[in-house]
Amino acid sequence: MINEVAINVKIESILEPDNRLFLTPNNLGLYNASEMVDRFAQARAALAMKQNDPLASTTYAAFSTAAELFVSSLDQSESLVTINGAYWCDLNYLSLILKFCSNIYADAVNALESRNAITLGEWADYTAKQYSVICFFGDSEVCYLSGAIWSASRILRDPKGLHEHVLCTEIKVNTLAKEHNLSDEDKSTLYNTTWRLLSHGMNRYMQLYADKGEHDYPEFIHILKECFHAVDETAIQLASVAPAVAPKKKGFLSRFF
Repeated sequence: MINEVAINVKIESILEPDNRLFLTPNNLGLYNASEMVDRFAQARAALAMKQNDPLASTTYAAFSTAAELFVSSLDQSESLVTINGAYWCDLNYLSLILKFCSNIYADAVNALESRNAITLGEWADYTAKQYSVICFFGDSEVCYLSGAIWSASRILRDPKGLHEHVLCTEIKVNTLAKEHNLSDEDKSTLYNTTWRLLSHGMNRYMQLYADKGEHDYPEFIHILKECFHAVDETAIQLASVAPAVAPKKKGFLSRFF
């Protein structure tokens, strides 16, 4: 179950400074899309000013107007409504509007949605970019997958490093599944458990980072090794006569301080 969505308001590169927005659904399960659009308008205006764009002073108004026209052109239903002058929508519409707001997210999601055959490396790259922008909080597999990648993007601070982290994780699961001759169902369980373990490991590291105020990369590597050791143990359990799945932890801990 997804309880909250976080957006890292980045436009062109995951190396842009963190600018996190947390969106909590209302009692209809809808998210404030207008708040997200406004934050992206502010970010675009700030970026234009930083780049000495001669149109920087009008960027906020121009993007806000364009976004308003885009959202108003969408079919309004119970999944997209206007409340007190603001647009509220479900996750499907939020993703669509986020594509309009963020070039990074649009490129990644469009590639994943439109291409039937992509390499593992391409999948890792697009997935890394997608979940460095959006993260889900709650108790579901997508929450743990996005949470692990979201945290890694803040730790590694390098698109290539983030891509390689996601790629190596995927390869690790594939290798273990083949080594232990796991069924498709058990491989899926291993995949989900791997990201669940990594999300909790990343959260541990982010709490450590919050306490220290600086990164400790040796500790980061140590935590990753612990996570992947647990993944190895999970694969062994799944391959046994009476397979056992790692216990499911409730909730997504904290919001990374």
